[in-house]
Amino acid sequence: MKRDIVIRDAWGVAMAHCSGPAPSGACPRVGVGETVPCAGHTIVPDRPGAWLPYKVPDSEVSCPVTAALALAGSPDTR
Repeated sequence: MKRDIVIRDAWGVAMAHCSGPAPSGACPRVGVGETVPCAGHTIVPDRPGAWLPYKVPDSEVSCPVTAALALAGSPDTR
């Protein structure tokens, strides 16, 4: 499933887009243990809906979408 995620700065301005985690659940844009590109920014899905923005911690090294899918019990995590 393709995911389109908008990465926004502190003022809500779109800075970049992300397609979400690799099938392994890791961020495909960095190596293991490196800070993810969305760290310190806010992410939201890039599609219609009532979405709450999520502030990614400044030092995050894991894809926050992977954690959200796991916590939600999404069938995409299988």
